[in-house]
Amino acid sequence: MLYRAVKFFERLSMRIKFLGDFYTGLGGALVEREISVASITFDDNVLHIGCGSFPYTSEIIARETGARVTAIDCDNVAVEDAKQYIDKKKLASVKIEKGNGMNYPFAEFDVIVVAHGVQPKEAVLRGILHSMKKGARLIYRNPKGILGRLYNNEFILLDGAEHIRQKRAIFRQSILVRSVLVRKK
Repeated sequence: MLYRAVKFFERLSMRIKFLGDFYTGLGGALVEREISVASITFDDNVLHIGCGSFPYTSEIIARETGARVTAIDCDNVAVEDAKQYIDKKKLASVKIEKGNGMNYPFAEFDVIVVAHGVQPKEAVLRGILHSMKKGARLIYRNPKGILGRLYNNEFILLDGAEHIRQKRAIFRQSILVRSVLVRKK
């Protein structure tokens, strides 16, 4: 039920400016802090997993840093909506694709951002850690409070990785994992 509600709200947000501004306002500061903590720059190739219909994370990263961003989602409707949104914003550095966080070529990317609704999150994160290139950064979002319970997400910390938490967001926290510190088992 929550998934459908979020999907509905994202579809409205990409079409109705004041809703999009509201939605971006809720998460925009979080994304800007993620950019800072992960030191995302123009030279980075970024993957955003779980972009949804309203890929504001991809938009903000591209606009703020000039980085190339590939945003993926496994939902066909979300992918088509996101393509329309990015086309309307004229963001040539953002590419939207249908893709699955369980089996994507992670080694091509310098930074990987995993949205809070991606499932099964722990399996996706472990797959990324196993495949990402040395020196890459992984940012994943853990919903907390009521949002965490609604998403049925447990707080995930990955063994053998340095975790840098950012807790200032209203409903979420972001965690940065540096691949150079990951012990592969």
